[in-house]
Formats: sequence, C-alpha cells, structure tokens
Amino acid sequence: MRVSHFNTATEGGAAVLMQRLHQSLQNIDIESQIYYRKGQSSLSPSLSLEFISTRSKQWQERIVLRLENELLQQKSNLFSPLQSVVKTPLPSTLAIVDIYHLHWISHWLDLPSFIQSLPPRSPIILTLHDLGNLTGGCHLYSGCHGFENICSPCPLIKYPFNHFLAQQELHRKQHLFSSRPVHVVGNSNWTTSLAKASAAFQGVQSIRTIYPAIDIQSLVRHDKAFAKKLLGISPQKLVLGFGCAELTDGNKNFPLFLQLLARLKDDIEPEAVVFGNDLGLTEQPPVPIHSLGKLTSSHLLSIAYSAMDVFVMASQTETFGMVAIEAQACGTPVCAFAVGGLTDAVQHEQTGFLAPWGNINLLSDHISQLLRNSSLRTQLGQTAHDWARRNFSLEQMRDAYLNLYREALKSQNT
Repeated sequence: MRVSHFNTATEGGAAVLMQRLHQSLQNIDIESQIYYRKGQSSLSPSLSLEFISTRSKQWQERIVLRLENELLQQKSNLFSPLQSVVKTPLPSTLAIVDIYHLHWISHWLDLPSFIQSLPPRSPIILTLHDLGNLTGGCHLYSGCHGFENICSPCPLIKYPFNHFLAQQELHRKQHLFSSRPVHVVGNSNWTTSLAKASAAFQGVQSIRTIYPAIDIQSLVRHDKAFAKKLLGISPQKLVLGFGCAELTDGNKNFPLFLQLLARLKDDIEPEAVVFGNDLGLTEQPPVPIHSLGKLTSSHLLSIAYSAMDVFVMASQTETFGMVAIEAQACGTPVCAFAVGGLTDAVQHEQTGFLAPWGNINLLSDHISQLLRNSSLRTQLGQTAHDWARRNFSLEQMRDAYLNLYREALKSQNT
C-alpha cells in the first residue's frame, strides 16, 4: 500500500499528527510520503510543493489573503475557501499512489484542480483538524450551524458578501466531495458530529472518529519535586500550568488564565509554568510566571507538564485538545471548559474537571479543590496518566487509519 499525505506546513498540531502517522506507517513497511508547502522536514521521503512560481501569482495570492481578512466582521476567526486563484494540480511526474490523505491544506491547495488531477477512483481521506473543510469557510466554531444547510447569511462576513460567499463555498464543497470517493475523519466525537450534520459532506463515502495520538515513549512522567527544581521552583510550591503554540491566540484565552491566578493568589499562593510564543505581559502578573517559550522537544515538554500540579485550559473552542492528553500522560490532571472535543480529551471527575463554558467561578473552584487536596490530585493524576497512555497510542491511531485505508480500497474495487 502506498499513501501520500498533504499538509500546508511542517509545524502545528496537524503537521505533528501527520508526521507521527507517517512514521508509524513506515514502521510496518507501508510506503508513506509527505508533501507540504511551508517549512522543512527531516522525515523521508518528504517533498515541498510550491505552485506559485511567478511574481504575478504571488501578488494574486497576497491580494486574496488581504481580501479574506478584510471581509471578516471580527478577526478572532479565520475564513478561507478551498478554491484558489492559483491552480494546484498534482504534478504528473509524481508517482500514483493508493491513498491520498489530506490534512490541513488551506492557503495551499486549490482543491477543485487538485482533486481533478488525481486518479478518478483513488480514495481521498480528509482529516478534520478544525472546521474549515465542513463549513462555508470559517475555521473556528462560534455557535453557528449555518453549515448544516446554506451558510447564509454568514455572521462572520461583512454585508453584502455575507449573503453569498459562504453559501457558494458550501455548495462547491458539497459538489466536490460527492464527486470522488472521499472519507472524512473527525479528531473527536464532537468534530465528527458536526461533520455528519454538514451539507458539505452529504455525499461522502464515510465519516468516523479517529483520535490523535501522543508519542508515549517520548513523553515521560517525572517526579514533580524533581521537575520543579529543574525549572527553579521550590518543590513545596503549587504550580498551575498553561500552554499552547501562540499565547496571543484569542481562542486559547490566556488573559482568563491570568484572572484565575489572581483569584487564587491570596489563599493558595501558586506559581505558574507557561509555554508558548509571545508571552507579552503588559503589567506585573498576579503570581510568579515561569515562561518557557515555545517547546518543541518532548523531553522539555515532559519536564514542564510534570512540574505542573494542575494544567488549565481556558479555550473558547477546541476540536480535540492535544495538550490536555499530553499533560495527563505526564500525570497532571486537567481543568478546562467543556467545549468541543475537550469532552473527549478530559474525563470529568476522573482525570480532571470540566466546567460549562464561561463559568469562571466553577472552573476556579475546581482548580482550588485540586490544589488544596493533595490526595485527590494524586488520584486524578494517576488515573489521567494511565488513561491517556492506554487510549491515545501511536499504534491505535495507525491501526485505525490502516483499517480505513483498507476499507476505502476495498469499496473502490467493488
């Protein structure tokens, strides 16, 4: 079996999961190839594909990206169609494979011309890492379910474009995805439920959930006192954790984490361990914050998670929540809002606590309860460690995708 994976960049959550799957398939002698647009990859075989070869095409893309941004009512979401002014057929010089697996492909592939260039009966696997592929163009969930019918009027886009742009995109996706053997994968049961309700996927071959995986071998649970010492923190201190790729990402809600620290500082006097780009504090934080910057090493992530007594997620929406699984795999319970796929990633009252979205009082109470009760914290941490490692291994993810590949190829030949 030969599989080709496509992802716009070599960094980010979607890229990490694609690379893990790629390597896991290679470990069982499946021929797997990676294609991407931005970044660098040390994995083999991998190839950068850039379809914009002239200055005029570069300007066309910049203008379109600028227009997409200007069309938004608010900048907290992302809108992008899967059709581009630059056509991106797969070069005929590349080998034909059995499975074409698409991950996060926005701002790279023009899907109509790309799919048209593939062998007509070749199965296409479409993994959803956000909502961009199932809606009329928006990537983050905002409570709108217009994608279930016509996506009009779109609350994200300015008038008068809100009456037709998203609607046209949704109709285009429905036609495109029903014209080929497409199989959709949600990264959580919540994402899958939205995919099944989407008009874009009414004609696809199948829709199912396959959870992302962690690298169990590289994520190590360290003794918390030892991890705290490594980070220059007193072992007696209680530590709250927070982490994401970009701390300025409004969806991740880092300012709310600072509010939680302020609520807890007088009674518990915690410290905080934070990782991610651009901490950018404009005033003195309520408690000492140990900022680790961007962490790409599993070794450093393991130390960071292990030093935390409670990991906090204040996100407004998540299709899954990989950092929650990573923290739990290192024996740290998680407190979060019960949004999106986080209800799959955290087991309420077993591996952490979930609070209804926006209920900061209850979230704060959950965190306080764990920080004050060391035996409960230890119990939930151990359950979290065992559960995460038992349910989110690379082998489980690989085998689930391998079963899908085989089913897709079997249906192709019937």
